[in-house]
Amino acid sequence: MHVLLVNPPWAPADLPSLGIGILHAAVSRADPEARVEEIHANLEWLDWIADRQDFTSHDYEYYSIQRYFRGLGDWIFSSALRGRPSSTPAGEEDSRLAMTSWLHALAPRFVEELADRIIKIAPDVVGFAVTFQTTVAALALASQIKHRDPTIVTVFGGANCDGPQGTAIHRNYPFVDFVVRGEGDVTLPSLIRLLRNQADRTDADFATIPGLCWRSGNGRTTTNPLARRPVLASMVPSPDYAGYFERWEASSARHTAEPQLVLESARGCWWADAHACTFCGLNGSMTTFRSKQPERFFAELIDLVRQHQVLDVIAADNIIDNGYYASLLPALARSEYDLRVQYEVRSNLGIQQLEMLAKSGAAIIQPGIENLSSPILKLMRKGLTGYQNVRMLRDAETVGLTVLWNYLYGFPGETERDYDKIVEQIPALHHLFPPQGCSRIQLQRFSPYVESPELGFPDVVPHEQYALSHDLPESELRDLAGLFDAEPRGIPEAFSQRFAELLGTWRQSYAESQLSFLDTGEDIVLTSRRPAFRWDRRLRDPVAAEAFRILERPRTRAALARDLSSRLGRPLAPPALAPLLDQWRALGLVFEESGHLVRLAVPDRNQSLLHLGNTTACRARTDPRHSRYPQTVLGDGDLGEDDASAVAHRLASGGILRVTLPGLVDLADADAGPRTARALSLVRELTAHAIHVEWRARTAPDLALTPFCHLYPPAGLVGGGSDALERWHDRFYVGLCAYRRGPGFIQVRDRRWDELRRFTIDDARYLATIEALSNSVVADVAPDVALALEAESLVRRFGAALWWVPCPLRRWPLPAPL
Repeated sequence: MHVLLVNPPWAPADLPSLGIGILHAAVSRADPEARVEEIHANLEWLDWIADRQDFTSHDYEYYSIQRYFRGLGDWIFSSALRGRPSSTPAGEEDSRLAMTSWLHALAPRFVEELADRIIKIAPDVVGFAVTFQTTVAALALASQIKHRDPTIVTVFGGANCDGPQGTAIHRNYPFVDFVVRGEGDVTLPSLIRLLRNQADRTDADFATIPGLCWRSGNGRTTTNPLARRPVLASMVPSPDYAGYFERWEASSARHTAEPQLVLESARGCWWADAHACTFCGLNGSMTTFRSKQPERFFAELIDLVRQHQVLDVIAADNIIDNGYYASLLPALARSEYDLRVQYEVRSNLGIQQLEMLAKSGAAIIQPGIENLSSPILKLMRKGLTGYQNVRMLRDAETVGLTVLWNYLYGFPGETERDYDKIVEQIPALHHLFPPQGCSRIQLQRFSPYVESPELGFPDVVPHEQYALSHDLPESELRDLAGLFDAEPRGIPEAFSQRFAELLGTWRQSYAESQLSFLDTGEDIVLTSRRPAFRWDRRLRDPVAAEAFRILERPRTRAALARDLSSRLGRPLAPPALAPLLDQWRALGLVFEESGHLVRLAVPDRNQSLLHLGNTTACRARTDPRHSRYPQTVLGDGDLGEDDASAVAHRLASGGILRVTLPGLVDLADADAGPRTARALSLVRELTAHAIHVEWRARTAPDLALTPFCHLYPPAGLVGGGSDALERWHDRFYVGLCAYRRGPGFIQVRDRRWDELRRFTIDDARYLATIEALSNSVVADVAPDVALALEAESLVRRFGAALWWVPCPLRRWPLPAPL
């Protein structure tokens, strides 16, 4: 049995298909004699276009991701499915009109060419992973395959085939032989085994496979009931991504994007098991939560990272298993690999859980914040409050996590009054991670809003995109659709536009905004550098200082008064605190919502140095508050230590935020040798920890400084042009040239010359050399390896000393980039 699995356009180009990876492994495990191959038609399509037009992975992402809710990607392939072109949908961007129309016109040719290739491969079964905007491309390709060879069996499965959607596809498109609804891990291997045994099978055999859509002898669609029980997490194999990465290496996409791993440690949603959010339909027909044993998932993750040498991982889970904070995440932290993992979490996490996420490499979280108003969150059935969400944003900023979230509106029962207090306080939040977007909710299949009209949307209709791509009556589109339209609810459009503009200002201001504090024990030093709040304060009064400390957690005014009375040993009534709290509201120091206050300032850990786009963080050297900050002045003896990493780690662990180096670091004199290399090694390691470094350098007019611009800029340059230091400031950010450790390899990402230069190093001799140079500048290393690294500007020679150039990745920039 020859099985060909297809990942159609417009599946994301930089992500392997989790479904295809799992099904490849599942079919191979269930039937070792089966020959399983893959065609990554998404990459085929991208390269096919790039051969004819200037088209990059960024252009592909526009149609794949950015225009998903318009269905533009599906419409492009509707010309191949229908056999005729149609007018470009209204609302398309003018700058994209010509490209969009051209893609629509060429799609049939691509589909025909790919169908010809598949026929030459001569598979017995072609399976299509149908999710998001891949349905129409998959249908068009399946149609052409069956037209050329009716004996090839076509099978559809994936999120767009769940529930009635799968039945509608099977019922309306006769060239689709089978549709697997629900989880396919067991269903598809069962179907493959049945198809292999042609002589013995009967219709009754097909009727035994849960969730399967098939045709009986009369040609009519038969839909089997979905499985009653979910697939156990222990039964789900590790995905096989070998085919994807082999194809990726040959794709033009590799020049403008980096691939990431997609893994799942859990399925379902433990929150939805009891309280499904009203707008969410992500779990489809099976919400039951189950997760992999942490030891098993850790081994699976590390094995795939090692196999494919990719350190960026997206967890496809709808929500992390709460047990992982004490099991999986500590194991990842102990591994000392520089992973970048993205996880979906709840927004009521404590600071210890967020710190564990950061230590483990889970640098990006998606906490489902959605809104900052408790009454609206109650309409969503989120089980969370607005002040909890603000606390999450504050604590994520504290530990250095990138927060992915969108502000949603348009809920039945929502009013402008619910936004009044939020609108007033948005400027106070500019130092916290802003929402990526602001949009009216999109009604999704399987969501309570669609399944239960009494919740506020009684007359939902299929989204208009489906009629643009399918020649079907509305009754069939209703079953086929995954997205729906309805009369808008909640705040009016004019108000929502003004609110979106307010959030846009937040996004623009974040990079250079700051609200931080230092608690000396005697007083609290506060710094605010937000557009609407520029001030410095000290809280010396014991009542104010203790109130500030208590508001680390949300409190009502009455609860704050009780806690203060207990700590200070004297009674305090809420009215006595009103002037102080009202002043703090006016200063943007606290956020007040639904009767609860929470402080907004974050403990100063030099977070402003991590903000990408912050052009002022390194320039504020004369700020008087710095005299109060934990700092140290190093002597020549410190520069004599070989292990700069250990010195920087000791300082960072001790809470040091500023370090002053002695003397001049001579960048121009080769005879300066070991001292220069050791000084630069220390600057490199301190930069990686986002510690302010006071140092001075000597250069020469003809010395290029670009090789050094990933280091914290010096306070002064002796020699060289007058604008050289300014250019250094403009170019610098933490992570500009950095390396990350993986199991058996090192990755370097170097942007010092504006373009991204990528290196993956797995040769044992090179790894040994890098290990030696990262610990000592006079190490005994292989000369040929040192020369090769020097040629790529990854090693620099100072006399007899060799300096390893890239910074380690100790702290991620915000947002955490690839």
